[in-house]
Amino acid sequence: MPGSKITYPTAEPRAARLWLPGPVTGTAARHQDGHRPTYLGCDDHDEWNAGARGETPLQRADRAYGEILQEVRVAQTGVQILFAFLLALAFTTRFAAVTGFRRDLYVLTLMLCAGSAALLIAPAAYHRVVYRRRLKQHLVRVANRLALSGVIEGSCTSRWKWRRSPMP
Repeated sequence: MPGSKITYPTAEPRAARLWLPGPVTGTAARHQDGHRPTYLGCDDHDEWNAGARGETPLQRADRAYGEILQEVRVAQTGVQILFAFLLALAFTTRFAAVTGFRRDLYVLTLMLCAGSAALLIAPAAYHRVVYRRRLKQHLVRVANRLALSGVIEGSCTSRWKWRRSPMP
């Protein structure tokens, strides 16, 4: 609600906790009218996680990275299956009869699918690059962007339709 104030049930100030909180009951941030906010600022979100889940920002980054990797595993499987079908399509006997426009569309779709697969593999590879450099929160931000880009590019790949009707 516009103008409503967020209240936190914890009585301790942020600095007093030193990011080593124990679980505190009833620390979910709520507006005065009782509903939960849809967005909390960066510091507010860290404070909510510290109170409600009892986790530090680094523990939150570890959990977020694990969740990103699980989501990427699901999307990556679908993109790899689609890529395999697209590669096999070029070896069919009917592929020789494809018009120039459809062949260009096929190559574009194949390249989008390859790019999507690369973007979905990139978070794991980037983890190797920044391993033991104390950049976990940066890794989570970059991995999130790469995974999101890969999913968007994969959805663009699956949006192309191969129609039997004549194309202009």
